[in-house]
Amino acid sequence: MKSKKISLARKINNIKFNFTKNSKWFWIASVVIFIAGLFVSVFAGYKLNAEFKGTNVLSVNLGEQIDTNKEFKNVSGDIIEILHDCGLTLAGEPQKQGEADGTILIIKYNDKKGASKSKMQKITNTIRTQINEKYNADFVALDDEFDITSNSGKTTGSSTTHGLMFNAIVALTFALAIVLLYNCIRFGVMSGLSSILGIVHDIVITLALVAMFRVNVSPSIYGGLAVIGTFSVINSLIIYGRIKENLKNPALTDKTNQEIANMSVKQSLTRVALTTILMLVASLIFISISTNTIREFVLVILLGTIVTCYSTIFLMPAFWANVNHKRTLSKPSALVEQEEVVELSQNDNDIEAEVIDVEDDQSQTQD
Repeated sequence: MKSKKISLARKINNIKFNFTKNSKWFWIASVVIFIAGLFVSVFAGYKLNAEFKGTNVLSVNLGEQIDTNKEFKNVSGDIIEILHDCGLTLAGEPQKQGEADGTILIIKYNDKKGASKSKMQKITNTIRTQINEKYNADFVALDDEFDITSNSGKTTGSSTTHGLMFNAIVALTFALAIVLLYNCIRFGVMSGLSSILGIVHDIVITLALVAMFRVNVSPSIYGGLAVIGTFSVINSLIIYGRIKENLKNPALTDKTNQEIANMSVKQSLTRVALTTILMLVASLIFISISTNTIREFVLVILLGTIVTCYSTIFLMPAFWANVNHKRTLSKPSALVEQEEVVELSQNDNDIEAEVIDVEDDQSQTQD
């Protein structure tokens, strides 16, 4: 008898684990994570970035005086020292914008604890005066052009953040409606509702993990949640596309919804896993080379990618199987002979198309 080649797809299909039957344990895990995240967010709150709490922006036009990294560090160090002397803390790393004579140094700092608005205004005026005095002493070439710019001491309050939050909620609601309509037309009403539930689940559980792991929350979190929602949609298209094909397969008319869902998960497992791994690798690379602001954005995506993969495999297919109307079972109209198994390239799990040859004892006798 010839040696048999067993493809990766066949190995996965032979997994005995029932994804739909055991989904209740994974729903329980999601509920536990949600409760834990809610507890942390209520009693400890999210670790909010300065942009959420409101911050003061100090911008100083120094032109070519901060062209090099050394000059930039020296000037920013001088201003930070002045802030510390006034009892203020930084709200972010110093930044540099522009080139040549238009180069501007931007420093963000938090309000002094317990200080009123009028008190903060006095502190800001003191800082402006000290910066002028220090630069006039240290930099001989300075003239009126290199003074503090008109937007110095500007406060970015939480109202800006609330506006971003409102816009993000409106955009998310509109996107969910589009996804629901598309999935209902292509895969059916229950598949559309399941995909929406998956997106909501992924976003909520990601926010719970952000609170639990004390990830810095900045306005970039809205972009991260949008990426998570998009990734959830992509995975749902993979799973529900496979479910739709299996429902139409005349050889599977004797299978229940639970069996169809479990089979579809196994057939799509490799594709979902590979997509998730690519996202995780890209996220880890960005985390290792990016600045703090980008790192906070990517950390949210990293957590959301794991949650999305988890819900796509263990939760949503089982939910679809339980809420969808029961199938009218009948004997398959086309039986596949057991002696010949053909692995087609249409299968999402195939790394390469393989044909498994099995010798027939009767044909050997005839030969």
